Amino acid sequence: MKTILLVLIMLVAVPARADEANAVLTKARGAWTLGAGRTSGNLTIYPILSSSADPERRYVSLDDAMGKNSVRVSEVGGGDVPTLHLVNKSKDPLFIMTGELLAGAKQDRISAHDVLLDPTLKNVALSVYCVEAGRWRGNSNRFAAGYGTATKGVRRSAALKAPQGEIWQHVAAKSAAAKVYSPTGTLRAVMEDGDVRQSTERYLAALLSLAADNEVMIGFVATIDGEVSSADVFTNRPLFTALWPKLLRTVAIDAATPTRGNRKSELGAEAFLAAGIAGRMRALPNPGLGKEYKIEGEISGSMLVADGTLVHLALFSK
Repeated sequence: MKTILLVLIMLVAVPARADEANAVLTKARGAWTLGAGRTSGNLTIYPILSSSADPERRYVSLDDAMGKNSVRVSEVGGGDVPTLHLVNKSKDPLFIMTGELLAGAKQDRISAHDVLLDPTLKNVALSVYCVEAGRWRGNSNRFAAGYGTATKGVRRSAALKAPQGEIWQHVAAKSAAAKVYSPTGTLRAVMEDGDVRQSTERYLAALLSLAADNEVMIGFVATIDGEVSSADVFTNRPLFTALWPKLLRTVAIDAATPTRGNRKSELGAEAFLAAGIAGRMRALPNPGLGKEYKIEGEISGSMLVADGTLVHLALFSK
């Protein structure tokens, strides 16, 4: 009888969590306006604007925290591919985004979750994916940030909690598209390649100032070759501006190095957001504050909700 009761509770609780997430997302969407797009080559960025975003919510980004030595990320003991050890000394909640690159130690990794860590949570087992299949050695046990975020295929698979093998397939496909070959197969080689950097600089020169030109910009929709590719929206402008340069660089890499067989959405930017919000939501285990949801459907992705507020939404075409 106890087992049957537990199953019934779980069946009731899951839709309730999804309903809560839908309510939060619908409320947030009602405050957004899609601004005029700005184009460079085959890449167009549509700013997502909101004058009602809460500027009082303070979060520190992973790059800022590691730059101030208030966060340390290291291997677990002798090393465990899907898990890292994070020591948090931040005074404000720490936000880590799915797909943020952690370089060094025995192999490069990316965060497998959106995570919001309370300052009181000092030791965390951080779930990660490997993006460097050919290395398991290093002179240090610690990681560095500041290398950007994974490209779209990798980020989408991570958001959907795909198996590790799918992540490696996307890394290999992006390396081939960029014509960058690393002895260890690391995604970081694509990001650091001189030709790739040169190709992306023209996008950054034309588009990076878009955030400064729109004082209430908290996110964006990206289209590549006229078709919507992805969207990212944040709870407020300070968190968005902390992550905007690295996200724009990643989108620019995708625009400069299109991957064969990568299907894009035929929806417009507004319809793309609507389709993402209409997706099926499933709550996921998460070590931090709030709840993380996987979004499945025509448009897929993930979202993090804390204290009844949308912290981050990421959407991707197939």
